[in-house]
Amino acid sequence: MSPPLLQNPAHKVKHLGLKYRPDIDGLRALAVLAVVIYHYAPGKFPGGFIGVDLFFVISGYLITGILLKAFETHSFSLLDFYQRRIKRIFPALAAILLFCLIAGWLLLFASEFAALGKHMAAGAGFVQNLVLWREAGYFDVSALHKPLLHLWSLAVEEQFYIVWPLTLWLVLRWRWHVTVSILVFAGLSFALNLWGVASDHTIPTFYLPVTRAWELMAGAALAAWHHPHGRRDNTPMSHSSSILGLALIVLGFIFTRPDRGFPGLWGLLPVTGAVLLIYAGPTAFINQRALSLKPVVWMGLISYPLYLWHWVLWSLAAMVTAGADLFVLRIIKLVAFPLSLALAWVTYRYLEQPIRTHGGLKTSKGLVIAVTALGLGGLTINLTGGLAQRPLSLINPHAKQLLASMDEDAKAPKCFNLIKGATLAKTWSCELGDPQAKRWIMAYGDSHARSLIPALDTYGRQQHIRVVFSGISGCPALLGISILDGRDKVEGPACLELARRAAALADENHAAGVVLVQRWSYYLGGTTKPDEHIRVQTKIQAHDDGGNFSSSFAAQAVAYGLKTTVTRYYRLGIPVLLLKDNPQQPAEFPSWIVRFGNTINLAALNRASVTLAEHARNQGPANRLLEAIARQYPNVRLLNSDAALCNASQCPWFTDGKSLYFDDDHLSITGAMRVYPLLAQALDGLLHIQQPQ
Repeated sequence: MSPPLLQNPAHKVKHLGLKYRPDIDGLRALAVLAVVIYHYAPGKFPGGFIGVDLFFVISGYLITGILLKAFETHSFSLLDFYQRRIKRIFPALAAILLFCLIAGWLLLFASEFAALGKHMAAGAGFVQNLVLWREAGYFDVSALHKPLLHLWSLAVEEQFYIVWPLTLWLVLRWRWHVTVSILVFAGLSFALNLWGVASDHTIPTFYLPVTRAWELMAGAALAAWHHPHGRRDNTPMSHSSSILGLALIVLGFIFTRPDRGFPGLWGLLPVTGAVLLIYAGPTAFINQRALSLKPVVWMGLISYPLYLWHWVLWSLAAMVTAGADLFVLRIIKLVAFPLSLALAWVTYRYLEQPIRTHGGLKTSKGLVIAVTALGLGGLTINLTGGLAQRPLSLINPHAKQLLASMDEDAKAPKCFNLIKGATLAKTWSCELGDPQAKRWIMAYGDSHARSLIPALDTYGRQQHIRVVFSGISGCPALLGISILDGRDKVEGPACLELARRAAALADENHAAGVVLVQRWSYYLGGTTKPDEHIRVQTKIQAHDDGGNFSSSFAAQAVAYGLKTTVTRYYRLGIPVLLLKDNPQQPAEFPSWIVRFGNTINLAALNRASVTLAEHARNQGPANRLLEAIARQYPNVRLLNSDAALCNASQCPWFTDGKSLYFDDDHLSITGAMRVYPLLAQALDGLLHIQQPQ
C-alpha cells in the first residue's frame, strides 16, 4: 500500500520529526559563523562561504527524516508540510524584506532602490538564485551592493522543498530502494556539477538547484539510511567520524576558494564533513564536547535570522558609505555583527518562536500574503525605476541629479560579455550606429571598451557607419595570447576566440577600420591607478600559430599579442585605432559624501581626484608600448583622451555638475561623450572622412 500524498491536516500527528539533536544546532552555528566571517573578511577567511553547504546537508537530513516518518505512519499532508515550512521560513524573511523596503526608501538612490526592488521580488518568490545567475557579470553591481544576495541559498532550499516530497513519495509508491534511489539522484546531480565546473559553466553550477541538489541529497541519503536502521551512538566509529568530519570541514575552510571552480570536487569537503558529523550522533566526541555546548547551540538556534540579518546590515551600510575611509568601514563591521546578533535573537524570540508554537493555518496564510505583498512592492519599485520622487527620503536632491549622470548606456548589456561558459556565444557581437550602412568598422576590447559604447554609437549614427561591437570583461582581446589562472590552466578561451573572430570578420566583410580599447596597464602588470598594482605577470602566455604555449612575463606577452594583432590587420590593409587608457580615480565613487545633506561641494571632491602627473606615471609603460607600435606600423593611429578628461593639473571626477565616471575607472555616459569629439576626429582621420568646411 502506497502512502497517501495529501491528507486533511486535522489528521496530522503532533510530532513528525526526529529526536532533537543539539549537536545539529551546533553544526548550524559553525555554518553561520563561517559565512558571517567570510562576508565581513573575505580576504582573511576565503573559504568561509562553504558554511552554506553545511546548511544544505542539514536541511536534506532533517526534511527527509520528517518526510519518511510521516510516510511510514500514513500521516503525511502536503498542506501541513508547507504550512510548517511557511511558519519556519516566512517570519524572518518578511522582517528582512520589510526592513529593506524601509531602509531603501529612506537611504538609497533611485537606481539602487530599483535594483533592491528586483531582488526583493526575487527573494519573495524564491528565485533569487536564478536572478543572480542571469545578472552575473563584470558591470553588474558588485556583490557587496546587493543586500539580498544571500537569499540565493534560501531559494535553492525552497525549490528542493517543492520537488522533494513528491519525488520521495513516488520512490516509495514504486517500491524503489529509498537509500539507493537517493544516492542515484545525488550521483546525477554531482555529475552535472562536475561537468558544469569542468566546462567553465561555474556561475550556473553555483546557483542552479540541479547542480546543488547532491548536497541536500547527501543529507537525505543519511536520513534514509538512519530511518530503518536507527543510529548507534557512542561507538568508536562515531567518535572517529566526528573528528574526521570536523577535520574535512576545516580543510574546506583552509583550501576552498571562490575561484577554484566551486562546488566541483571541492564541495566534497564540507558535504562529506557534515555527513560524518551528523552520522556520528550527539554523543560523539566533537558533537558532545563542542557542538552541544549551550552557547554554540544558542548560536545555532538563531542561525537562520542571523544569516539573514548580518548581510543585509553590512551590505546596506556599505552602499550608503561607499567610498568612505577604510577606518569607517571597519567601525561599521564592528557594529554590524553585534547588532546582527541582537536582531537575530529578537527575531527568533519574539517572532519565530511564537509563530511556530502557536500559529495556525490563518497565521500561515497571513505570512504568505505579507511576503507576497512585499515581493509585489519590490517589483513595483523596480518597474518604476526606484521611485525617484518618493516622500520622506533622506537623499540629497542634488545627489540624485549627480547620480543620474552615471547611468550606463541601455545598449551596453546587449553588446558585452556575450559568452556561454568559457566560449563566445553564437551571437557574439551587436551593431551600433547606422545598422543599414554598408561601410562598417569593428570595435572591441574589455570593459573600458564597453564604457565608450555611447560615443561609438553616436559616431556611427552621425557618419552613417555601422559599428560592430563586442567585448569581454578582463579580456586582453589580442591574437596570440591567452589568460592563465593560478593553476596554469588556460582560462577564458572566449577572450582569444573574440580576437580571432573579430579579425576573421574584418577580413571576410572588408572592415573599413578597427578600434581596439583596453585597460592596457592592467594586463601589463603595472600600476593602473594610485596604489593599485596588478600582479598578472604569470597569468598571460604567448603561443605560436600551432597553439603551443610558452611562458612569458605579462609585458612581453602583451607586446607580442599587440604586434601579432596589428600585423594581421596591416596585412589585410585595415587601419587600426588604438586608444590610450582613460584616467583612473584613486577610489570608488564617494557616494557617502553626496548622498545626504543640502549641498554638494564638487570642487572639494575633485581635489581628491587623480592628478595629471599620477595618471601619466601610471599609464607610462602602456603608453610607451602603444607609441612604439604606432611608429612601427603605418596602419596604426593613437588616440589620447587626456585633453577631454583632464585639465592642466588634474583629471577631475566631476565636470559641470556631472560625474565623468561610472565607478573608479570606467567612464560614464557623460565621460564617454566628453571623449566623443576626439574619438570622432580620430576616426574621421582613420577612415579618411573629410569634414565640411
